[in-house]
Amino acid sequence: MNLKSKFFILTILMLLIPMIVIISNFYNYREDYYNKKEKENIENNIKSLENNLNLLNSQTESLLNFILREFNNENEEKYKTSMANLIKEKKEYLLLYYALENTGDFYGVNKNIIIDLKGNLNANRLPKNYDPRKRPWYLEAKNKGVFSLTNVYSDLITHNNIATFSMPIYKNNKFIGVMAFDIDLKIFSEMIGIKYFSETPTSIIDENGYIIISTDQNELGKKASYLNKLINIQGDFIYKEQEFFYKKIENSNFTIISKAGKEDLFTEFEPLKKMIWIISIFSIILSITSILFLVRVLEKFLKKLALTLENISVGKYVNELNHYKSFTHNHKEIYLIKKLLDKMSYKIQEREKKLYKLANFDTLTNVYNRRYLFRTLEKKIGNYNENLIIVLFDLDDFKSINDKFGHHIGDLVLKNITKIVKNHLVLNEVLGRYGGEEFLIIFSSTSFENSLAITEKIRESIENIEWEIPLLKVTASFGVAKYKCGSLEKLIQEADISLYEAKNRGKNRIAYQENSVM
Repeated sequence: MNLKSKFFILTILMLLIPMIVIISNFYNYREDYYNKKEKENIENNIKSLENNLNLLNSQTESLLNFILREFNNENEEKYKTSMANLIKEKKEYLLLYYALENTGDFYGVNKNIIIDLKGNLNANRLPKNYDPRKRPWYLEAKNKGVFSLTNVYSDLITHNNIATFSMPIYKNNKFIGVMAFDIDLKIFSEMIGIKYFSETPTSIIDENGYIIISTDQNELGKKASYLNKLINIQGDFIYKEQEFFYKKIENSNFTIISKAGKEDLFTEFEPLKKMIWIISIFSIILSITSILFLVRVLEKFLKKLALTLENISVGKYVNELNHYKSFTHNHKEIYLIKKLLDKMSYKIQEREKKLYKLANFDTLTNVYNRRYLFRTLEKKIGNYNENLIIVLFDLDDFKSINDKFGHHIGDLVLKNITKIVKNHLVLNEVLGRYGGEEFLIIFSSTSFENSLAITEKIRESIENIEWEIPLLKVTASFGVAKYKCGSLEKLIQEADISLYEAKNRGKNRIAYQENSVM
């Protein structure tokens, strides 16, 4: 059997066998494959969403602990000032307040209003005979004895459905009251980034079935009608011809629910079945005709190539090389493929460079972004780097710069600050934008004392910048944390707490905890 016959038979088999297999198995595997992939995607989204919620809980708990430390200092004015400063910086929270067990005293602040039960400003906004000790946020914190997120309930002032982060206050191991944050459900959904994790509807409900977080903002605060379907810690159920997957969040009253996309496979593909067979038969006939033509072209190509190589092998170089050049000019497939592959390889490399930069760098300041910082810290913690030190710093009163000089000046300040900070760092140190006007420095090859010295130089350099813009003055506050053991969240939490201490001690300074992360 010659090469032509072998090529023809092999090509026919390569065409027919896969086509027959694909057609015979297409309808059997497609629905199973769709359900499996959909379930995997939803499970991954649920896991990511659960991690984000846990991280937000941890950050909020650390804030309440910070405020509680101020409360226990027994300096009422300093404590109230700290409450006011914190609620202004943390715009995602509606109201920060506390209530006491013995007296029923209530005191709270939002961005513009002070509310208490002592006859002060706006006290009349609360109902008469208001007793905070009977409210859901107070009872839940008191009964549980730990930091918690309440079920959805109606706010007495706005009458909107809200949720509350609450924490019991203890003094000398005795319960004396509750500290709490109110949070808007819409902002809550945005904070944990629910819209980024799934293209299908996803929500979180409390134990009473009220929707606390959702990709559909119109559902927030409403009661889900499928609560009785949640019979296990996790699983799936069918409701109104839609498939739902759910998982209860550990150590909480909340459940994440995601609705799978539903395809009517038979309705969609049965009308195409006949057409598929017609197209398949037509494709086979057309392919056989094309193969016959291709075999003839290939045979002619090989004969010319063999003749050229034979002439060159016996010494007829000049004429045959010219003939070969002319021959390859007329049959450029091989060279064209190589050229196209080279071009494609170059484009892929350039695209990978751009994607890497987009994925790992902040577009404004050209330093690493939050995603890269967290990945770097996770890697170093996994390798247990005993010299791992982080510095979280924040530009003081940055909002006032934007308000007074404009956002373009604010952007210019951010870019110049990062240039100055990078001048103080070496190759092994990492600088990244943590978010907004917050930045994070990672030290991994120097002592704690040396990192403090470098941080102080950075602080002084920022303070001493002579801006060309009149009346513009920029300073920064720094929170330093050294890693010994524990989680990344605890390390970030310690740096965050230190940063708030630096802010509350007058700003433009460095703060760190006496004890490292344990």
